[in-house]
Amino acid sequence: MSGIIKKIFNLFNSIFWIGLFLFFILMTGILGDNENEVSDSDEYTDNSEDSDIIELDSLTIKLLEEERIKKEKELAKRAALGCTEIKKLYEWQNLSGKKFSINFLFCQEDLQASEDYRNTLDSYSSVLYEQLHTHDSSRIATLLTAFDNLKSKHNLNRSELMEAIVTFIQSIPYTYILEPGRDCGSTVINSKGVAHSYPPYNCKPAIPAGCCDQVKPWGIFSPVEFLINETGDCDTRSLLAYTILNKFGYDIAVVNSDKMGHSMLGVSVPFVPGNGNYGVTALNRKRYYLWELTAMGLHLGDNYDFYSNDWLVTYR
Repeated sequence: MSGIIKKIFNLFNSIFWIGLFLFFILMTGILGDNENEVSDSDEYTDNSEDSDIIELDSLTIKLLEEERIKKEKELAKRAALGCTEIKKLYEWQNLSGKKFSINFLFCQEDLQASEDYRNTLDSYSSVLYEQLHTHDSSRIATLLTAFDNLKSKHNLNRSELMEAIVTFIQSIPYTYILEPGRDCGSTVINSKGVAHSYPPYNCKPAIPAGCCDQVKPWGIFSPVEFLINETGDCDTRSLLAYTILNKFGYDIAVVNSDKMGHSMLGVSVPFVPGNGNYGVTALNRKRYYLWELTAMGLHLGDNYDFYSNDWLVTYR
């Protein structure tokens, strides 16, 4: 009997240890799987963060690239247009003391183009005016827009708009523009037999006046040169006035007197009030009243000590 009990005890003891061994193996496997899961989970979390960083960096790079491309396109467009902007602001008063101001843009390249074109010319009088007017009239679009806006802002009628344009030109300080062969700083005898001394060379407005010499072909700047440099004398001003007013449909002309050595704007109107009492006759018998552009405060037809019988319409 004791032998049987001993065998049963030994059997249960073997089963216990075998079970304990199997339990240990099983637990080891489970713990290993858990560690792998944790490890896999950690690895997934880390990869997710890295992915977010990569996606964010990609978006930033994309935005920066798009901005770079946009700027390059803008620069390419400006280069294609050939425009380095020159901003202009003018302020003045009309003949009634009403204050005006306009601002507009030009291209530095247009200034250079106008200067280069003028230097290639050798024409005189009406042909020269026609060449300069034709070349520059397409380059003053921003100025015309500025006057359109001025007209709307102040509710100007046609007469008031013309006066605003003329007084705008009158307000720009006078500068002598001398052709080759006439020098700033020299003294000449004018048409009235009076000695006249040109101011020293500075090519900018001065008091009483500045001076630019050796200006080809006949001592005149183009409209664009005058507007940007604010430098011009009588025929430069007359041509600018013609170029602007012509765009607005006014019946105007450049009128010159050889005896006076002077140029003015001619305006065809049926009647001029005030002390204006002289005009000129074109080939078609149309009368143009004169408007002095080299001094402020002068109305259409005002006498300005330039009496002569040789005033002729040079360009219209």
